[in-house]
This record gives sequence, C-alpha cells and structure tokens, in this order.
Amino acid sequence: MPTRYVVDTHALVWYLTRDRRLSLRAREVLQGGQSGEFLVLVSTVVLAEVLYISERKRMPVGFSELLSRIQAALGYQIVDFDLAVLREMQRLPQELELHDRALAATALVYDASLITKDRELQKLDRPKVVW
Repeated sequence: MPTRYVVDTHALVWYLTRDRRLSLRAREVLQGGQSGEFLVLVSTVVLAEVLYISERKRMPVGFSELLSRIQAALGYQIVDFDLAVLREMQRLPQELELHDRALAATALVYDASLITKDRELQKLDRPKVVW
C-alpha cells in the first residue's frame, strides 16, 4: 500500500494551478499522487473550500476542471468528512481553526501525513506534517 497523505486546500489549489508558493516537498508528494506512487486523500471539506474559492473567482481554473483533474489522478482519493473524523476532532486542541482541525483529524483517521503550510498544524505532535 502506498504512503498516505491528506492535502489541505492551499496545497491542492497551488499544486493544480502551478503556484510557486507550494514547497518542493509538497509538490513532489502531490506529483507522486498523480502517478499512483503515493495515495493523496482529498477531504470533502477541502473540496467545499475549493468550490467557495472558485465561486469567488479567486482561482485561474474552475471548480469542475479541478475536480476532474483530481478524479483522473491515479493516486488521489476523495474521502468524506464523516463521524469518525468528527470524533477524532474532539481529541485535537480546540484552539485550532475548524477546517484545520477537520484536516488533522482526517489525517489521523486515515493514518496519513498532512500536507500543509499551516504553522499551527506543524506544531502538533500528530499527525506528521509535510511541507
């Protein structure tokens, strides 16, 4: 089974739009997901945020195109924000922003590392953060 990663919204959008703000390591992992070398999990929470950004015309690519690219990638899998993630969120610091908490919980539920630039998430012992 390939190594698992949960991707946050900024990292995913920056990767799919070829934004230079994405770190080299994050880019390598997300490219590895394209080929199936890694399993990149995309939470429905992230997709909701991408839809929101897209609707406000803050991305050079439309939501439908991004969703198609995600679904076409060999190593990308869309995962639900579900009860297991919600329960895991209860164990995380309440000071974290809601979406950050949901992504960290998703990574813990799926035994995955988290691809994020977020400094607050990088301070956590778990999940492991890649940037």
